[in-house]
Amino acid sequence: MTGHHISVTRHAVNRWMERIDRRADYEQADEAIRSHAKAVCAAAAFGCTCVKLATGDRLILDGRSVVTVLSREQGVLSAPGVRT
Repeated sequence: MTGHHISVTRHAVNRWMERIDRRADYEQADEAIRSHAKAVCAAAAFGCTCVKLATGDRLILDGRSVVTVLSREQGVLSAPGVRT
C-alpha cells in the first residue's frame, strides 16, 4: 500500500470505461484510476480540482475523491466548476 488513500466514484469508473479504455472491466478501470493516487493526493493538498495525466486525459476531483474522468479530446472546460 502506498499510503495515498483516495476514493473513486462509480461515475468516474464508468466514465473511464466509456471515454478512456473501452476494453477495461470495472475492476481494471478502478485500478487504473487508483494508480494515480499520489498525484490526486498532491493535487488535493493544493486545492486543485483536476489532475492531467501524461496521456492528456484528466481526473476531475472533489478533494481526494475522483468524481469523473475527461478524455483529452474533451478538455478541462467540459467539467462544470473546474478552475484553470
